[in-house]
Amino acid sequence: MSPPSTELTIVPAPVAAWRQMREALSFSSVRVRAETGTRLVRIGHYSRLAGRVLPGDSVDFVVSAGGRKWKLHFYPNGGDKPWRGHRPHQPSVELELMRKSWSGIWKETAAYRVSILGRDGKPAYSCSMAPHSYNVHDWPSDRPVGHLVTAEEKRPAAPLPLMEDDTLVVRCDVTVLRLQRESRIRWFIRQFVKSIRSD
Repeated sequence: MSPPSTELTIVPAPVAAWRQMREALSFSSVRVRAETGTRLVRIGHYSRLAGRVLPGDSVDFVVSAGGRKWKLHFYPNGGDKPWRGHRPHQPSVELELMRKSWSGIWKETAAYRVSILGRDGKPAYSCSMAPHSYNVHDWPSDRPVGHLVTAEEKRPAAPLPLMEDDTLVVRCDVTVLRLQRESRIRWFIRQFVKSIRSD
């Protein structure tokens, strides 16, 4: 019996080149792209404000980050819902994604940091919140609560550092995190440019 014949398929050069190009373009790597927005807010007559507002009352301001509008809820006397993690008479914060984008995207992943600045311009109290998936349809109970004063310190809102004119300065940094896919060619170009700059 004669051995089975083996057929060799020869791919024309243009076809092979097109196949390699298609594989290069179809391959993609994933990296995280971060866009940060910062807002500095001065809350005037803070001592009077802190003495009037109740736990659960908030001072709200808008932060722009990642092409989106975010609302920071600042509770001078803490929240009134302990089952959500609020602590009465201890300042806390929550972040809210306000509305969907013009392209119809209604959720984002973001991390943020809120700081109370002292007279030297440096953070006296701060809290950093880990990345969280925010949705424009979230209920308030879906938003994580950040505490500017730790439970161990147990300090009320009054001792927070104030400016000479009784103003409280709050800084909020919101970082929007998105996954970005790029082709193999674009990845090699980016690595090549990075190596040139490092040299």
